[in-house]
Amino acid sequence: MAEAAGQAQRQLDRALGHAGLARIGSVIAVAGAHLLAVRALGPAVYGDFVFAESLVFALNLLAIFGSHVSVFAIGSREQPATVGTLLTAAASLIGGLLLAEVLVLGLVQQLFPDSRYADPAWLWLITAAIAGMSLYRVIAELIRIEIGVALANYFSGRGNGFVASVWLLPLLALALATGMQLDALDLLAGFAIAQWLGVAIGLALLLPALRQPPPAEALGRKPVITEMWRRGRSITVTQIAQLTVVSLDVWLLAVLAPAYALGVYGLAKRFASWLIVPVGLVGQSALKRAVAEFRAAGRVSAELETAFRRSVLRSWWLVALLVMIAALLPATWLQTIAGPTAVLARPLFVALGLGQLLRLAFGNGGVILSAAGLEAENLRAYLVGNVAALVAALAIIPFAGAWGAMAAYSTGTVVAAVLVSRACQRRMDFRCDLLR
Repeated sequence: MAEAAGQAQRQLDRALGHAGLARIGSVIAVAGAHLLAVRALGPAVYGDFVFAESLVFALNLLAIFGSHVSVFAIGSREQPATVGTLLTAAASLIGGLLLAEVLVLGLVQQLFPDSRYADPAWLWLITAAIAGMSLYRVIAELIRIEIGVALANYFSGRGNGFVASVWLLPLLALALATGMQLDALDLLAGFAIAQWLGVAIGLALLLPALRQPPPAEALGRKPVITEMWRRGRSITVTQIAQLTVVSLDVWLLAVLAPAYALGVYGLAKRFASWLIVPVGLVGQSALKRAVAEFRAAGRVSAELETAFRRSVLRSWWLVALLVMIAALLPATWLQTIAGPTAVLARPLFVALGLGQLLRLAFGNGGVILSAAGLEAENLRAYLVGNVAALVAALAIIPFAGAWGAMAAYSTGTVVAAVLVSRACQRRMDFRCDLLR
């Protein structure tokens, strides 16, 4: 028993080591780039980019339609599909859904010609970013299945893998070197290019698997698309609920407050959203084994559960340390490092960080629930979280602005985390939280 637990911990630690290296590099690159962006462009321009980026994340969920999660189930069948079939089926599904999104977005622009987002360039850049991000996420999960968990952790995330995270630094360096004036559209263009760079690198890594001839009993592209469509409906609704509960604050703040306030809050939210990364990496690293154990025995083993909770606890203390450093850093140092907007955003970041610590105390078993085919449990949890976030946002944002957005985000995510934790215990006999 002890030996099995030790082996599970070592395997998880190895995957987490690679994931940690990838995300540390990503966070350093993106944090520095976003601080440079808000200092060079101002919070109003930066706020426009924050809004467009949140829209890309939301529409990506509709375009990808759960195909990145479906590959786990389809690839583990007795008649599994090949990597090439899974990829082309996902690309076909993404292409059709993205076309529908473009038509709807174009209609919205025509209905609001006086909006500051009415320029057609917004439509095409958002479309390019969504297409690249969707393929990027499918490729990341194919790498997880075909090559290994450690390598996949360099790619995984909502378009925030290592490859797609360094996009802004070269763009800003070029602007500073040439004196070029950047705006929010330039930032969005860089974001889109980075997603496609990740796609190209991922395809190169999968090339040996793509060249393998399919076995005679392998599923064809049409049955795979049918299966992805069937599974994707519930997965997509669940992920929309997840994204809404973490984006509702930004969307309502964009409507109810000026762009400057959105820029300040957006900077705090950008950094606070990264605080879930250490615990999120534990879930991603344990995903493949946890799903295999659940399918074989109807539960996650005690050995993996112990390793999971121990790793979550270590990650929780790391997040607590980061929040404490942010709270205690002298304002003069912070202004020198990150500029005056960061000083204004610091109290919001600390408040968001405290909410994240409470959320992370309940673990992060949602990704395992969905991959194991229990996405309905996630859906119920995040629907309740959305209701809690919406009530808090509408009640507080009109008179408290960014602080109301902070309260709404923290309320919704904590409520959802509690319910997901309970679902993991009830359906998978998997105790993923730190409270027992």
